[in-house]
Amino acid sequence: MKKNKKVKKKQRNTEQKTLLGVALILFGLISFISLYSDKIGLFGVFIYKIFTLLSGSGNFLIPCIMIICGILIILPKYKEDIFKYITLFSLICLCILVYLDGTKNIDLTLVDRISMSIEYLDIATSGGVIGSIFGFFMYKFFGAIGTYMILATIVLVCVFLIFKINFETLKNISSNFSDYGSSLGVKLSAIKENVSDGLEKKKLEKILKIKKTK
Repeated sequence: MKKNKKVKKKQRNTEQKTLLGVALILFGLISFISLYSDKIGLFGVFIYKIFTLLSGSGNFLIPCIMIICGILIILPKYKEDIFKYITLFSLICLCILVYLDGTKNIDLTLVDRISMSIEYLDIATSGGVIGSIFGFFMYKFFGAIGTYMILATIVLVCVFLIFKINFETLKNISSNFSDYGSSLGVKLSAIKENVSDGLEKKKLEKILKIKKTK
């Protein structure tokens, strides 16, 4: 009886997670379409306004995060590391928003930065309210070049962690490429030798034919 209850509990949990994942994917897709189409009605207009207010020119990133989260929830492969992957994808999106907000003047105050994002919502390139808040501190402390370097480093680290790439695998890939290159070189040299041998044979045959005719 206890085993059956546990099995039923697990089934319920998986069903609930699947429903949540599907709902997130569906909502993400509708939200994404809402950003580029006016055929979703008032809901689409509301989503566009909210997402653009929060993330400016990077408004498409929020639906993308929702879709990714939905996929991760559904797939049992990522069950254990789901929060890690969501955090990493969110960090990449945050870096993009801060980068987009780099078009603003560094000397602006936090309030001015946010108000500019709201005022020029559909006109200027910006990272929205989120990009303005994080961008204000980063551009103030590290300047434009320093901020871009930090953002690039964070994105690269996140990509490495997402795809589980480490230096050992990179070494293996490079060694495999070098081995393949050397084997290819050997094959090409062997082909060249065969071709040259064949040409020499043909030349000899021609010479012999000429001698016989004489």
